[in-house]
Amino acid sequence: MSLVDVTRLELTSADRSVLADCSLTIRPGERVGLVGRSGSGKTALAHALFGHTRTGIARTGGSVRVAGHDPFTAAGARRVRGRAAAYVPQDCASALPAERRIGWLLDRAARRAGVPRAGLAPARDAVMGSLGLDPGLARAFPHQVSGGQAQRVALATALLAGAELLVLDEPTSGLDPRAAADLVRLLRRGTGAVAMLLISHDHDIVAEVTTRRLAMEKGGLAVGPSDRPARPFSPPAPAPAASPRRSAEPPRPGGAALLRAEGITAGHGAEPVLRGTDLELRAGECVAVMGPSGVGKTTLARVLAGGLAPDAGRLWLREEPCPWPVTRRRGGDRLLVAHVDQDSRGALNPRETVAVALRRARRAALRRGLVPEPAAELLRAVALPAASAGRVPGELSGGERQRVNLARALAAAPQVLLCDEVTASLDPDTERRVLALLAELRTERDLAVLLITHSAAVAATADRVLELRHGLLVPAVRHRDRERV
Repeated sequence: MSLVDVTRLELTSADRSVLADCSLTIRPGERVGLVGRSGSGKTALAHALFGHTRTGIARTGGSVRVAGHDPFTAAGARRVRGRAAAYVPQDCASALPAERRIGWLLDRAARRAGVPRAGLAPARDAVMGSLGLDPGLARAFPHQVSGGQAQRVALATALLAGAELLVLDEPTSGLDPRAAADLVRLLRRGTGAVAMLLISHDHDIVAEVTTRRLAMEKGGLAVGPSDRPARPFSPPAPAPAASPRRSAEPPRPGGAALLRAEGITAGHGAEPVLRGTDLELRAGECVAVMGPSGVGKTTLARVLAGGLAPDAGRLWLREEPCPWPVTRRRGGDRLLVAHVDQDSRGALNPRETVAVALRRARRAALRRGLVPEPAAELLRAVALPAASAGRVPGELSGGERQRVNLARALAAAPQVLLCDEVTASLDPDTERRVLALLAELRTERDLAVLLITHSAAVAATADRVLELRHGLLVPAVRHRDRERV
């Protein structure tokens, strides 16, 4: 008997077919990989296993059964969601309840699986340790953890719930190479006989973890590269330690300094993750920042963007002293720095169409005498179809939302662009197009770019590569381009 049985499923929106004649079976304990381009329908299929469709999408045909239950009925949904099956989404940070501590979320999952009250803390600590999470994070709120940590917290809740099926949507996209390799080993050996649907753009991870592979093409399923031999997945070798006094940097672009920060100290709670670090971005320059998940890269971006006030430090924009909070910056300086946050769902208004979001950003730029690109050109530049202008965030895939975030940031005609894992949810072809766009803007508009990434291949496109280590930014030794992990 199949654990999952999807028969001729059809999902449609007002202007397109999302899934067409889509059928899938997963046996108990079977591990199935699903690959495909951004926006091809992978996440829509994952949602359908839980009886959920995005806003504007309707089921127009076919059936879904998970552990014998129809998740599109109220009774079936109660038996499937968080019990028979557990879902680890792409945007974990915004999916976790903001008002609840991490420990409460994990304990709730364990209680669902029948763990007695006396066993909650040991069960929680065990699964957090297996995923490389500090048990102290149980006291933290979701907004106080990095994107990679939020992803592992979501996986921990799924494991504690004792589900028969794990649906993992890009589970390594927010993780550094070492953490990704650890997660792959855990998924292979540490999840028992649980069945799995693994959605990823990384074919190597899919080949290593799963036994059957499928490809999503234009809303339908096709046999994937199942004959591709699985090879042991391992992260690239870590960069050798680099002394802050001895830089391995190439010569910098000769543009003026657009952003300079000194002595940044910031974090959540008593222990700062940034400890007096400095950074300078010049016109036309691209600087990549790498480092393990949770080391403070996202905190750095939010501080520089003006959304998080540091405990200490000074900021200059265009060589003029500037306050940290964006609300206190002068009119012209408010649009000088744009931020593409890794939490693409939380960054967008769920009720606002893409067209409205771009229009608001462009109007803000026009009021300051700037000349932003037309909205249609921005969508084309980030590889989104013109029809996406009429959609709300809930109708978009994770990769599409991230590209909307990028387009909105560029619509404000900034001089400095802060990109936090902007390519993490993209397939390789779309990633190349986005990186080519950033390179073009640097050349044509002297745009300064900060790329926060775990990908060595993405970092290799930068003029300088820095590593955030022990709260300080230090030059990283350059290596050969490596495959994205």
